Amino acid sequence: MNQETKNSKSIDPKLSETEIAYLILKYASQGKNLRELMQEVFIIKGCLANSQMMAAVHTEMTLDSRFNLLGQGSWGLKEWTQKKIVKRNASRAGLHKISFGRR
Repeated sequence: MNQETKNSKSIDPKLSETEIAYLILKYASQGKNLRELMQEVFIIKGCLANSQMMAAVHTEMTLDSRFNLLGQGSWGLKEWTQKKIVKRNASRAGLHKISFGRR
């Protein structure tokens, strides 16, 4: 039994489908195809998935800021991507005093 399988067996089936999907991806440490991910979620939940249930979980994942669509139908976690660092140069315009005088 590999580590991923062992970890997914320890997931509480009482959690929400979205939380289970998050934990599956976290334990896998790599993206998964949506259909494969949904199958794993509903196996843990102990129920058969229908297209309506899968669509509902897909919508929840889309709205949940923890998930990231990797492309080609694969999903991952945003925490895996490096955060963008924005460098800004301080403007010197505010540092100079300009005197205005009446003539």
